[in-house]
Amino acid sequence: MAISNNMKQCRDCKKILPKTQFYSGRRICKRCKLKQNDEYRKRTNYNKLYHEKNKEKENKRCLSNYYKWKDNPEKKLKWRENQLKQNYGIDLEDYNEMLNKQNACCAICNTQPIVGRGLLHVDHCHDTGKVRGLLCHYCNMSLGGFRDDIKILRAAIKYLKNSRQ
Repeated sequence: MAISNNMKQCRDCKKILPKTQFYSGRRICKRCKLKQNDEYRKRTNYNKLYHEKNKEKENKRCLSNYYKWKDNPEKKLKWRENQLKQNYGIDLEDYNEMLNKQNACCAICNTQPIVGRGLLHVDHCHDTGKVRGLLCHYCNMSLGGFRDDIKILRAAIKYLKNSRQ
């Protein structure tokens, strides 16, 4: 089977996915790479050892990053543009177009984002990489918690209905 230019096959899971689901120059998809990283960290207790060893260095790095973005909106905007392109294959213009179509509200609950929770999150299908819309923090977390599974969502609705009787 021929793979189109914007698709790629993961070396580990063998799924054919959009190139946006791969880190630049990698033959393994983001999901498999995250699994590998988790397994490595569990195996080596990496995080705890690293942070104990480099506590002062990490604190300085975190503070310097905070001040770098805080005082430079242009850098923050460029970073946001890069994240959208790398993670979802869209640019800031696409994001703003979706935002306008949704009247700057969440696609599920129709509320505007809560102050302190940032922008609306880009919701996408983890299997295909297709962007579905923009969601508030709570709706995005909820869909993730239900693992995008319609059966689980239906069971949750049934549970809520039954608990109100």
